Amino acid sequence: DDGFQDAVENAVPELVSRKIYATFFLTVDALGKPADWWPVTDPERNRSLATAEQLRLTPREWIRFGAHTMTHPRLSSLAEADARYEILEPRNRLESLLGCEIRSLSFPYGDFNDNVVRWSREAGYERAFTTQHQKAFEHPKPFLVGRVKAEPTDWRLEFRLKLLGGYVWLPYAIALKRRLLANSVVSRIRLGSPVAKNSAVQG
Repeated sequence: DDGFQDAVENAVPELVSRKIYATFFLTVDALGKPADWWPVTDPERNRSLATAEQLRLTPREWIRFGAHTMTHPRLSSLAEADARYEILEPRNRLESLLGCEIRSLSFPYGDFNDNVVRWSREAGYERAFTTQHQKAFEHPKPFLVGRVKAEPTDWRLEFRLKLLGGYVWLPYAIALKRRLLANSVVSRIRLGSPVAKNSAVQG
């Protein structure tokens, strides 16, 4: 995701030498610029994205490109017109800029809702990728595909578990945690928080 310059410079030669296919998802308005949507304390904020010229020079038989919106927003938080622009425009722009067909889209932050998925289909993408952990390619032609992030700091066992689907349980755990937290908040509102009660007694 993003299309960092150092990933193109360092990862592409290694991928090609090992005959591994890869897709770079590009944030169009930031090509050749720093990734300023990252937190100030994160080193990625000071890394520059690859330029269009660098991307045009990559070996197309191994490296493909997908869209990662225009400006890297949280798509589910946008008005429909803005979200549709962020979804459709990068496809048009990249096809013109790089001279290749753009068939896939990656949601920034892995963020999406039902409308975002529908608008992505209507924009003509064949697949959309998120960071939700789920089994990939269970169906012949899946539209929404989950991914697991691999890090250089992963232990060998951790990396192997990721490859084998050992993290598929994570979205269910996250969903359960959200439900429990939501129920806890509702219960506190109904019963009155300890802070509110103490304040009333002191008043």
